[in-house]
Amino acid sequence: MIRETGYGIGVNRNRKMHEMKEFMEAQLGKPTSLSDLGSFLKSGNKTLGFEIIWDDTNRLYGDVNFFKLYYFLADDTIEIVPIHYKNDGRDQFPKLLKRTKVPLQPNNPTTNYYTWRDLKIGNTINIYSRKMIITKADAFTRDFYVEKSLPLGEDLILQTDDAVDFKREVPPYNGFGSEEDSLRSCGVSSSFKQSVTKEFNWDKRGLVMRFNAKLLSKRNEDKGRRFVVQFFMEDDTIAIREPPIRNSGIIGGNFLRRQPMKHPDNRKFQSRDMFVGNVIEIACHKFALLDADDFTYRLMENDEYDFPNSSFKLIYPRLQKKKAAVAGYFVHKNQANHHHLDIDDVRECFKACHIHLNKQEMITVFRKMDKRGKKTVSSNRIIKLCTEPMERHVRVQSRRMTL
Repeated sequence: MIRETGYGIGVNRNRKMHEMKEFMEAQLGKPTSLSDLGSFLKSGNKTLGFEIIWDDTNRLYGDVNFFKLYYFLADDTIEIVPIHYKNDGRDQFPKLLKRTKVPLQPNNPTTNYYTWRDLKIGNTINIYSRKMIITKADAFTRDFYVEKSLPLGEDLILQTDDAVDFKREVPPYNGFGSEEDSLRSCGVSSSFKQSVTKEFNWDKRGLVMRFNAKLLSKRNEDKGRRFVVQFFMEDDTIAIREPPIRNSGIIGGNFLRRQPMKHPDNRKFQSRDMFVGNVIEIACHKFALLDADDFTYRLMENDEYDFPNSSFKLIYPRLQKKKAAVAGYFVHKNQANHHHLDIDDVRECFKACHIHLNKQEMITVFRKMDKRGKKTVSSNRIIKLCTEPMERHVRVQSRRMTL
């Protein structure tokens, strides 16, 4: 207890009194040392300001840290506070070093302390085993050193990394939910609300294209599966249904509910993408369009802009160029008066005459000849179709539409 209480007057116990205890005793009337009173009266609250850096990159996960050093002329104390930047990922602690005297040698605190004469731009100071470099000084500090006739040096220009240009990228649509809902969730905040407006074409209200399709898959159990692909032209949405197959384990039903779908190239499916022979990829499944119903064929044949493969007007010039070859083909085959040629026979004839048509174009030409839907045509009808002028076909079609 004698050692703890400091028994005796003037006995040095080598124990540093706490600052708060010293302050409280001074308030109670204990006389304190007046050694720093002169510098306090002379300097008051004048403070030198420097910017320093601490390069800690040699340590694992170390970084370059920026601080401000304040030197108080009244009592030669130093205070160091960090410089915080927006989104720097660091804790917002207020100080690295509270206001105190800093020894020149941290391992030997009884030695001399840092003074303003030791602080110059470019100098390295040792702040308790942290090597810090002085880089800049404020205007008051420069005026103070000019008044003392001491060179301070020019500010150090630090090499900064190039600013990274962050661009907001919207992630690709993953097929879950609607795309509008996914885009809304990528807004500025979770409270971002925006009305979703859907495009609706009133001129094509109620028009639905239906195709029979098969699933292109390497799995044996998917080879016999057939689907009905429906395309709603009023809002460019797609629905896929699967008919049940008896004794196959396939119960059928909705394979894809009605919703807008996108190409792999990130564009929406449109009506011009729907034609026989085309392969469409929906939700990582590839479907080959096999055929369509009669309403879909008539719908495509009356729209030359969206369905060029169903326009006989655009296909006719290729037939006109090979009319002699088509007539010679049936003479060579001895089928000049054959009356039961199906679409496969017509396709073989065009292939031999080097008339290249895709499946939809072939169906368009065959439907042009087979007006009554008998599924067969005569060789004379094929030759007549290729040799008659285009005006004749247009006039006959117009008369039928009027009737």
